[in-house]
Amino acid sequence: MATTTSTPEATSTPEPTSTNTPKPIKTPVFTRTPNLTATQLFEDWQVEIQRYADQGYIPTAEGKIEAVRDFNQSWAQIGWYTWFSAGKRAKNFIYSGHFKWSSDSETPNKSGCGFLFATNDNESHYAVFIDTAEITFRRADGNTYRGPVGLTRGSKNLNFKEPPYETDFTIIVYDYYAYILLDGELKAEYTLAKSQKLDGYLAYAILSGTNAGYGTKCKITDGRLWQPD
Repeated sequence: MATTTSTPEATSTPEPTSTNTPKPIKTPVFTRTPNLTATQLFEDWQVEIQRYADQGYIPTAEGKIEAVRDFNQSWAQIGWYTWFSAGKRAKNFIYSGHFKWSSDSETPNKSGCGFLFATNDNESHYAVFIDTAEITFRRADGNTYRGPVGLTRGSKNLNFKEPPYETDFTIIVYDYYAYILLDGELKAEYTLAKSQKLDGYLAYAILSGTNAGYGTKCKITDGRLWQPD
């Protein structure tokens, strides 16, 4: 079942709870080969996970890798987003998937593919959206919008020029830090609120920037999830 949430403008950003974070390092791009088996893909991704451990994003590369189901939906309600369960629950994790999106308007408002985590029955959650111009990272506590998540370092700015837009999206969440990588490159680092628990369900999301036609269409494939032992 899908859930919808409006995206009001925020006027303040929560203060980071800590600045003890690893130095951002550009990560080599992971290239997917269509003929590889699922086992080979997971083995290759394990190499990436070891790099994340070496760079200090996670304390260990030991853990479980599993596939996450694909997603292909559209949504047309300007200024709102909707989400659908990804069928997984996690606390500390790495998720990677290929995002591809388009809009039925040539001049939409902010719109794109998204990913939710720490989602619970009271609808508290963190939400990350990738659109043509920026990374949008926000949180809700129950039914209360808590504003954007404070950027610790890096930049939220993006520059996708020609539709359909697509990127390899990776999010690392560990011990109240979150890292967003696109096409293998670290873009932004965030400090999460310790008042909001990280354990929760994962979900796919669509942020609609238009009411026209199909609105925003989002396709997510090659989803993989790592969780520590």
